[in-house]
This record gives sequence, C-alpha cells and structure tokens, in this order.
Amino acid sequence: MIQFPSDTPVADAPEAMSSGPLIISEGRGTPIFRLPPELLARVFLLAKYQEDLERLCERDDAGAPSESQTVYIRVCSLFRAVALSTAALWAIVTVDPSVTIHRVRAYCSRSAAAPLDVIVSLPQRYSTDLTVRDNIFEMLEIVVAESYRWRKLAISLGRDMISQRSIIHLLGSCPTPMLQHVDLIVESVDKFDMTVLQRSPLHPTLFNRTGSNISFLRLRGLAVHIFRPPLDNLAVLHIDHTSAIHLKYDTFRDLLMASKHLSHLSIYGDTVNSEEWPVISTPATIILLPSLESLRIRGTDGVVFSGVLKNIDAPRLHSLVLKELQETDLAPQMAITLPQVKELTFCDFDLSEKAYESLYHLFPSIQKFTLLSSSIGVSKVAKTLCDDGPMTQLDPPVPWPHLSTITSCFDERDDPWIVEMVLRDRQSLGCPIVELEFITEGDSEEVLEWLEGVDEKGMFEGALITTIDALPPWPVGMPSVDINDVLFN
Repeated sequence: MIQFPSDTPVADAPEAMSSGPLIISEGRGTPIFRLPPELLARVFLLAKYQEDLERLCERDDAGAPSESQTVYIRVCSLFRAVALSTAALWAIVTVDPSVTIHRVRAYCSRSAAAPLDVIVSLPQRYSTDLTVRDNIFEMLEIVVAESYRWRKLAISLGRDMISQRSIIHLLGSCPTPMLQHVDLIVESVDKFDMTVLQRSPLHPTLFNRTGSNISFLRLRGLAVHIFRPPLDNLAVLHIDHTSAIHLKYDTFRDLLMASKHLSHLSIYGDTVNSEEWPVISTPATIILLPSLESLRIRGTDGVVFSGVLKNIDAPRLHSLVLKELQETDLAPQMAITLPQVKELTFCDFDLSEKAYESLYHLFPSIQKFTLLSSSIGVSKVAKTLCDDGPMTQLDPPVPWPHLSTITSCFDERDDPWIVEMVLRDRQSLGCPIVELEFITEGDSEEVLEWLEGVDEKGMFEGALITTIDALPPWPVGMPSVDINDVLFN
C-alpha cells in the first residue's frame, strides 16, 4: 500500500521537486510495479481526468485542474520517471495570483510538444498590486511563447486594463494555429470605447494573425461586445449576456450567422433589447442557421425566447433546452410551429395545463421530453399528455403523438399511480411511452422499490425504467469537461 503523509505539501517549483520520495510499504513485487510504463502513464491520465470530472460535478473549485500529477512524482522513482515523461499530465497551465512563475515554467517544459490548455483566472483586485501584476505578466510571457501549441484558452477576468496592459489583447495577438476552444469572460474594463458597439462581428479583433481553427467559443460579459475572434469555423457558440449593455439585433444576427458550421448554440440573458426584436420575420431579419442541431435559451424578461424562436430558420434543429421560461413567454399568438424539434428540455420551471396545450402546437413532433424542474407527479404535463379531448383540424389527435421517452427528476413522495396512469392512458391512445428515465442523483434502487410491480427486467406497464445520476454535458459528445458551463446548470 502506498502511504501519503497528510501534512506533506505538494511542491511545484522545479527545485522543490527533487525532495525525497514518499514511503511505500510494499517492495517492487507490488503488482503495479509490473505494469509497463505506458500503461502506468495511462492510469495516471485516467485518474486525473476522473478527479477533474468529480470536481466539476461537485462544483468544488471547478476552475482549477487536479494536482494528482504533482503527488505522483513524490511517491517513488518509478512513479516520478513515468509522470515526468508523460507530457499530457502537465498540459494544463494555470495562471492566477496563487501560482508561481517556477510552476508555470515547469509545466510548460514538462508538457513538451503536447497540445496545451491555458487557464487564466484573475479577480478584479489583482491589478491594484503592482508586484502581483508584474508576476502575472511574466507568467503570461512564458505561456505566450508556447502559443503555437495552444489547444484551449480560457480567460476569466474581473477587470481587463485595456488602457494600460490588456491581458486579452496580449494573448489574442499570438499566432495560434492549433487553437480550437476559447472562453472569454470579462466582467469589466478600465475604459470602454462606445464605438465598439458599431463594429461588425465579421471583423475580428483577436487571433487574426493566422488562419483560425476555433470551433468552440464562449463570450461572457463585456467580451460579447469587445473581444471577438474569427467566427467562421465555429461549431459551438455560447453567448452569455451578463452586462447591462445590449446588442443591436443586426449585430446579434451577424454573430449567429457568421459560421455556416454552427451546430450548437447557447444563449443566456436578454442579449437584445426587447424593442429591437423584429415583430414579423422578413428575409432581411431572419437568422439562417442551416447546420444548427441543438439550441439552449435562458432569459430573464422572457422576450428572448419568442425573439429567437420566431426569427431563426434552422431546418436541422432537433434539440431545444429552455430554462426559466414563464407562462406567457411562448404565447399562442406566436403563430409558428417548429416540427423539426424532436427533443425538448425544461429547466427550473413548469407550465399550467393550458400552457402545455399551446406548447403541443408549437412543438408537435417531440419524441423525448425532459423535465429538470420537478417530477412527473408534480408537473402539470402528466394530465395533459393523456388528454384526447376535442382538437382543431390542425392539431394532432394526441398531444405529442411521437413521444416515446420521458426524463424527469425522481421524488419518492410522488404516488406511483400517476406514472401508471400516464403509461396506461398513452398506451390506450395508441401512442405508448417506451422509456421512463429518472434522474436520481443517488441510489437507483429507490426507483425500483418505489414502483410496485416492476419485474426483473425493469419494465413497468410496458415501459423500460432507467436511471441516470445527471444529464450528460452539453452539447452531447463534448470530448472533455467544460468547466465554465455554469449558467445553465
């Protein structure tokens, strides 16, 4: 067994790394020492990824990468040799006031030629201490020298000193041929030029020294207005509007239409002033998104929901997430339908039975419905899904006739008969529910105990019962953890 003294600090300066190894109670006969070095390196990488993932799920200092690799090099000579030769273990470089220059230099050196992820996180107060500021820029210069192998760049600033030494302009002026993922989060700047509001998003101010391969972009706060990299290759775009300044509708439209490859779009906040949204869509105002597959919207005054949905032309859109929607935000007078949407997710709200009836007209082709705000027993959707009352000629004979999967939170205080009612009534209407998925955030056995009559195959009234701990990251298939996707969680 490997023993780690609890009071031993984890060193990161090169000169401190040479301290003696930790104590190992078993000798070289221990099975782990018989692993080939490349397999041991793989174990280290998997353990580090799992630690990062757990930290994100718990929201426990999620912005900082794990430090397990600095422990490995102090266990024994074998662990040290394997860890130091595994470049990917050191490929996340963090710059913040608590980090030393030695550490940044060591990580850049040990990561060798591996693609580099750079995280710059600075509170607003850092700029008031000249010593701290000088140290920050010295670390940034070390990182800038490695810009040719940047893969990800995440910058979170309480304040950017544009009129003095702008951190974003320093990093954004580098040649970055490998850069794919960019997070720009800026709460304030020391000087704001109002003329930037007139600039077209089609004229980038960052990362334009070489051809851009940026496929993932998050703009939050003032970054939405001031700092824009090339947009033409974007596949994933987050617009997190957290400032008091709104975008012009034409600017918002240009942002969204800049990339013909845009597949996943997340819109947070009332990005456009409510009076700016077109009342009627025209060829001059419509937002053409030919590749869009999934869309998330979260608003505060509600206009953004109808503003976006009325004005986008997205024939491939199949997944829609709505958060904090209010009862009247998608009124019947919208007079549109989105039959291409097959998956609908509600976050932090529920609707009345009457509002659900309007929703069935707006999204007539839903196959999967996810309710993150409540359980089936609490939601008004249960009764309306079983309603086969009078319909107009344009209505489907059954609400969401193609609905096959329902995902909801699990609450053991609900009566299971409500679930049974939904399943039996939908089956009698000829539109059976195939799968019920419960978000348990714990022991999945509770669901089986709660649903009396569940057989050994996990079936209940003909439906498959499944459980998950949490929803997968958005968009589905993200290759790594998105530590800054917090506004929709």
